[in-house]
Amino acid sequence: MSTYELYGAATVRLMLVVLAITQLLMPPMAQAQMLTRSSEITLAICTMARDDDTRKLQQKLMELRLRLRDIYAGIRCNQQSLIQFALSYQATNIAVYLASYVNVDDLVESGDIEWLRQRNLLDTPVGRIVRERVYN
Repeated sequence: MSTYELYGAATVRLMLVVLAITQLLMPPMAQAQMLTRSSEITLAICTMARDDDTRKLQQKLMELRLRLRDIYAGIRCNQQSLIQFALSYQATNIAVYLASYVNVDDLVESGDIEWLRQRNLLDTPVGRIVRERVYN
């Protein structure tokens, strides 16, 4: 069950607002450390997606105690979603993994289905998984 399903989208948004306010009240040094840490995590995840390293990504998420479903919408690699970024580098294995485990709402909201459609990729393994999950 995702955070959205457990708490509802409005509650999750409220939690994010509270987190943002908390960050504003933090000393500047703590804010910088938090920003640096999240940037490092994003860079590591994007690198693993580019390198088609599913096992390393799974290990990193377990190490950080994060779930892919909870972070997918917030991670952008070169202004692309993780699936789009992975496919841009022909990282098919990780794109299949991502397509299989990301929330369906995130697949739609991130523009993955439209991105795949525009590039005639809906008949690829990733496209079939996304299509099946979104339309079923």
